[in-house]
Amino acid sequence: MSPTSDKKPRTHNKIPSDPPESAEPAIDDSGWEESILHPGFDDSDTYYPHIRYGRYKQGDFHQTALQHLSDPIPESATTASTGIYFLTRKEQQRVKFGASAKAIQESCEQDGRVAYTIVAESDALEKKITAQTVVSWLVTFAQDALAIEQDEYQLLYSGGRSIHLHTDYYVTQNGLEELKADVTRFNETENADLDVSLYKPKSQFRLIGASHRDTGLSKVSIQSDARRADLISTGNQSRPLALPHTIPHKRKENTLVAGNADRSVLPKEYETRLHPAYIKQNYSEETVAVPELDESYTNRYFSPYALTEDGERSVCILEPTGGPYTTLESQEIYVPSYVYAARGADGEYEMFRRKAPVLLSKTDFDKWNYQPGDRVVIIGGQSRNSRIFTIDKYDAEAAAGTLALDGDNREDALRWLEIQEYDIGASGMHGERKFKATSQDEEIRQTQSELERGEREPRYPEVLSVSCSLLQTGGWQRAWNWNKSVWNDDFDSEETHRLLSDVIQRYPEDYGHIEIPPK
Repeated sequence: MSPTSDKKPRTHNKIPSDPPESAEPAIDDSGWEESILHPGFDDSDTYYPHIRYGRYKQGDFHQTALQHLSDPIPESATTASTGIYFLTRKEQQRVKFGASAKAIQESCEQDGRVAYTIVAESDALEKKITAQTVVSWLVTFAQDALAIEQDEYQLLYSGGRSIHLHTDYYVTQNGLEELKADVTRFNETENADLDVSLYKPKSQFRLIGASHRDTGLSKVSIQSDARRADLISTGNQSRPLALPHTIPHKRKENTLVAGNADRSVLPKEYETRLHPAYIKQNYSEETVAVPELDESYTNRYFSPYALTEDGERSVCILEPTGGPYTTLESQEIYVPSYVYAARGADGEYEMFRRKAPVLLSKTDFDKWNYQPGDRVVIIGGQSRNSRIFTIDKYDAEAAAGTLALDGDNREDALRWLEIQEYDIGASGMHGERKFKATSQDEEIRQTQSELERGEREPRYPEVLSVSCSLLQTGGWQRAWNWNKSVWNDDFDSEETHRLLSDVIQRYPEDYGHIEIPPK
């Protein structure tokens, strides 16, 4: 059953009217903090959260000056910046004296003092795409691409030609590009039509409750099974203006103590709401909020070493999305990854097809030499000295599919990898070393990975050596398809058929079981 979006629109807390100019600004004590102070530092470490609104004036769109986040939303506003800007005291004074909002925004961007809410939208309704199809794209993006829970996002009708997705998560300046790349990739793989223009600095997004100037309909929350007629009837109901952001200040479970002793750029409340898939890119110091590490597992990262005391081994099949990073608080090391499949040493904890950090021991970090695009297997154990090796895409998908079956299928996945002549270390789940792959095998797999990533120009000697390996492990079709993908527009079907056929005919002891298809 498709998840629903029953969450109520998030309303914006309002404060009393402006006091006389001689008085200090009044602050509403019901949940807002005017400034965000790093403990132990002076006023230079006090940040003031600001936002910038947009509105139409005489038919033209204009953006307002930056406003403190606790100020009432202007009644004429229709949009708000996707970014929340954390101004210094001096910058806040400059705002009061009419300084350029754009210049201050760019200063915040340069210093990393912006948290961008993760949103998505599709304008496909104007292309006669059904509302159910558009909603299914957004729900799939939230649950599969972002791997977030149903209560961490909501669906809304814009009042015009689009449907929106709001989430409880943020990214920083450096995370925007990767988020844009993920949306682009999602459109390609899912044949979807999500707007990628949102993911840039200074973007504006429609306010909840804002009336669309073309239709007069309001932006409102909708259910996941809403049809086009439901959108119109719901949009006819007026709603108070509210931000498209989830504001951590308003969350009762978050303390209003902001920042860390390591001088993280963002306040702690926002740092803890950064989406874990983009943590590698969030800070130049590579700091990130992570779960408590005394927990064996969480739904935010995977540990190959947890619960391995009885000699059991974990299995994780991943593709790194960046280089290893560490946290200043815990000194633990993680690698940001797309996890095809992983199962913990207890045989119960599982993670399938999601972006998540994977924990690395110091020993494993010292031998980590893998790049984005590699498919990597980590077989973890009590020694924290894991068996780590690369596999090709076909084997990654096959082994991950085995792990994803109901029940504990670690041993089946490892046996399958062993049959494909990978060195899995200990036999089965525990036991003596049984098989050792040759250095030549590793060299061929490395060549294959570099060719697939485009880091090496395809040449026949290298392509042929990989093709021979693929013929042995996957047969004719696997080697043929791989050649097509590597050569791309330069693929020569006749030459490839001749070369593969020649290998099979020359070495029948190795390839005689493979049937050569007709040209």
